[in-house]
Amino acid sequence: MKIILFDSTRREDFLPLTYLRPMAALRMGVLTIAEKWNLATTLPVSFVTPFYLQKKYELILDEDNLLIDGGMLPDPTMVETVLSLQKNEVLFFNDQPLAFRLDKMETEKFIIGLPKIDTLKYTPTSISSSASSSLVLTKLSDIFTHNNLEITNDFKLLVGNRKSQPIPASNTVIGDTSNIFIEEGAVVEGAFLNSTQGVIYIGKGAEVMEGAVIRGSIAICDHAIVKPGCRLLKACTIGPYCKVDGEVNNTVFQGYSNKAHDGYIGNAVVGEWCNVGAGSNFSNMQNNYHSVKQWHYPSKDFRDTGLQFCGVVLGDHTKCGISSMFNSGAVTGICCNLFGTGFHPGFIPSFSYGKKNGEYEINKLEKVLEMENIACQRRDVELSQIDQEILAYVFSHITSINNSKID
Repeated sequence: MKIILFDSTRREDFLPLTYLRPMAALRMGVLTIAEKWNLATTLPVSFVTPFYLQKKYELILDEDNLLIDGGMLPDPTMVETVLSLQKNEVLFFNDQPLAFRLDKMETEKFIIGLPKIDTLKYTPTSISSSASSSLVLTKLSDIFTHNNLEITNDFKLLVGNRKSQPIPASNTVIGDTSNIFIEEGAVVEGAFLNSTQGVIYIGKGAEVMEGAVIRGSIAICDHAIVKPGCRLLKACTIGPYCKVDGEVNNTVFQGYSNKAHDGYIGNAVVGEWCNVGAGSNFSNMQNNYHSVKQWHYPSKDFRDTGLQFCGVVLGDHTKCGISSMFNSGAVTGICCNLFGTGFHPGFIPSFSYGKKNGEYEINKLEKVLEMENIACQRRDVELSQIDQEILAYVFSHITSINNSKID
C-alpha cells in the first residue's frame, strides 16, 4: 500500500506558502506533514498537487492506494483509523473527505476530479469536534498556533528509545534532560537549555552558539545555526539550514532562511530562502489589543483571525532590507525584495520590488531568477531547472491578473 497526500480545496487558504509546494510539504514541529506520515506509518509517500508542481513532487500509484488530505496531521489514533480503511471506504469529518483507500483505477479517477464519492461506502469518522482543530489545518495561523503540539509529537516520533548525544558541560540545563535530544554532529556549547515547559530537539549538524537561550518546546532542525545571544522562546521551529538571532517567539521557519541579526519576530511563519535584514522587527500584537486581521488570498481581503497575537507570513524567497518594519498580521507574497523606511503595508503581492519613495512595482522575472540563483549558490544548492520553471509559471499567472505597478 502507498500513501498519496492530496491538496484539498483548502490549498488556496495557505497561499503564499503553497505557491511553491503542496500542503503536505509544509513544515510544522520538526518535520513536514509528508515526513510525519512516512515516519508514523513506514509507508512510502507521494503527492497529488497542481500540475505545475507535480514534476517536483512525485506521484507514485499502486494497485492499493491510501489517499490522505495533505493538511491532516497524523497522531496515533488518526494513523490507526486511516490504516484500518478497507478498499473503497472513505473517512469523513464534517462532510469533508479526509482519506480514501482506492484501487489504481479509482485513484486515477480521483486525480482527474472524478472521485465518485457517492458510490463508495461511507465510514463514520472517529474525530471529535474538539480534536479536529489540532488534526486538520484550515488556516495559515494554524501553522504557528499548533506548533507547540507538533514539536512534542515529532519529538516522540523521532526520538523513540534512541539515546541523545551527551549534553556538554559548558551548557546550563534547567529541567529534565530526558526532554532534550541532541542528534549526532550537533554542536551545543555555552547555551542555556530550559526544558521545564517543553522539549528541545537539536538536529544533525546543527549548531547552538554560546549565550543562546533556548526555552522549550523548540525544534532546531538539521544544520540550522542559532547565533550567540539568540533568544528562542516557546514553540519555535528553526528549519533546516536556517540561521537565527535576536528574539524569536512561536515562529516557524520552513528552511534555508536567515534572520541572522537582532530584531523581534513572533507568532509568524517564514518560508524558504527568505532573508531578514539586520534590526528588522515584526509586530505580533496591536496597540489596542484587538484581534488581528490578515490577508486572505481566496477572498482578496483582510479577515479577522480571532487572534490577539498574530505576526507576519513571509512567502518563499522574500528579502527585506535593514531595519524593515511590519505590522501585525502582515503577509508578503513570494520573491519580494523589500526596502525603504516606514512600515510595509499589511499585504504585499508576490514579486514586488520596494522603492525608497514607498511604492512597489513588479520585479522582472530574469532579475528574480538571477537573485535566487545567487542565494542558492551561497548555500551550495542549485536552483534547479524545475524550480525555475515553477517560479516562471507562478510569475506568469500572477502578473497576468495584476497591474505592473502596485500602489
